[in-house]
Amino acid sequence: GLGLAYYRDFVSVHGLLAVFHGLVHSLFFDGTYASVPYAFALTDSLFAALITGSFFLALPARVALLFSFFVLPSWNRFYLFPLVLAVLSAEGLRRRREAWILVAVFLGLFALLFNHAPGFGIALSLAPWIVFELWSLPSRRLWPVLAGMLALLAAFAWPLLGAMRFIAENGQG
Repeated sequence: GLGLAYYRDFVSVHGLLAVFHGLVHSLFFDGTYASVPYAFALTDSLFAALITGSFFLALPARVALLFSFFVLPSWNRFYLFPLVLAVLSAEGLRRRREAWILVAVFLGLFALLFNHAPGFGIALSLAPWIVFELWSLPSRRLWPVLAGMLALLAAFAWPLLGAMRFIAENGQG
């Protein structure tokens, strides 16, 4: 709405999380202020289902069930953290190192945009892991991965610049 381009003309304090809330609000409800709490509840439930499902795919069922009890009641800003852990811990992805690196870079960039403050922590915690995996690649396999990483950075460049501008303008106490 309002004819503004997201991450160019304005940046939400909650990043893409606010966009997901708005999408659910527009798709499933009437878009009025009266239905906002219901849209938040439905969005949080959808993320909880996504997280629980990813845990069941990546972890043994007992461990996934235990994690879901701790994740579901938690604050919605941290929904991406267990999802990132579940995806990057999947055994099939761990066996394909180049794919794991590119998925980790994508998830780190997406986490930054999803919600800036916790996303920054997720991206920072992934960085040394990604560097270690890059360091252990033979040089002939390294260059295609670096090209893929540059393509991801180029795809995320505009929103990342907007997010950095938002943090710089609003990060002072």
